[in-house]
Amino acid sequence: MKPLSMPGKSIRSATTWDFFKQFLESPLQVGSIVPSSKQLTRSMFLDVMPKAVKTYVEYGPGTGSFTAQAFSWFEDLQRQVLIEINPVFQKLLKQSYPEAEIYSSPNVIMESLRNQVDLIVSGLPFTHIPWEVTRQTIDASHDLLREGGSFRTFLYVQTFFLPKNRMLRAYLAQNFSQVRVRFVAKNFPPAFVIEARK
Repeated sequence: MKPLSMPGKSIRSATTWDFFKQFLESPLQVGSIVPSSKQLTRSMFLDVMPKAVKTYVEYGPGTGSFTAQAFSWFEDLQRQVLIEINPVFQKLLKQSYPEAEIYSSPNVIMESLRNQVDLIVSGLPFTHIPWEVTRQTIDASHDLLREGGSFRTFLYVQTFFLPKNRMLRAYLAQNFSQVRVRFVAKNFPPAFVIEARK
């Protein structure tokens, strides 16, 4: 089995300073002051074989920490879709990943990708998103995924037990066949990865 490693090729991604500037301008939208750590990134893709993902969707890729891992790890990608509403991050992503489809909303891909997506990775700050939008995002993700596909997201440790995030985990458990949670200490702040399999 190919070991899960961070990308070795040179892919232009935003610096921590780029990320921090966007956080200062839109703290609720960005959600963190620094990009995700290597350890959190590895955990988001844990147990996914390199040939298992042909259609990949990512919500809120930001500076591309997860995106770089996905594009270097998966060997047979046929369609890569990034949903990013921040125009600065959109521009950086287009420079780094010209092969990717980049949209501001998932609505435009719903019909063309229904029941076809192998993996959805979310960097959205669900803690700061209204519950109705969170629920709609989970429902849309379920519709996009093929049987056996998975939706993955994370919550920072200080927000994990908030009522809204308990609702998030309960809703995932109601709508997906399997939900697993794993703790990542080496991130700022530490985080829990949530994996929901259709």
